[in-house]
Amino acid sequence: MSYHALTLPLQVVACLLVYRKVYSNNQLDLGRNLKGILLGISIMVALQSINFGRYVFVDSPFQIFGFFVPFIYLMALLIFAYALWDYVPMRRLKPFSQDQFSKVNDQLEQVLKSLLLR
Repeated sequence: MSYHALTLPLQVVACLLVYRKVYSNNQLDLGRNLKGILLGISIMVALQSINFGRYVFVDSPFQIFGFFVPFIYLMALLIFAYALWDYVPMRRLKPFSQDQFSKVNDQLEQVLKSLLLR
């Protein structure tokens, strides 16, 4: 459990980095739906990280931990419901060129090879 409590902050940082990278992209507008999904997942992981860390390292009672787990999921579901209520599609602000697609494809292929062929 302490390993899980230590890895959750890394997941929070990863979620926030993905959100920032995608949100700062000038060529793409994610729309309300995908932004809401990313925000809901980031908040859920961040609050779970705080909850697990407090339970493992501060020695708080299980009843407090047990109360916050469904509360955190409820908050994430409320964010999802609000973000997904109306469909607002993703838009491309600038058209992508074939060179950009091939560059992204090559980068993804390198990442997959490095992860799968260690």
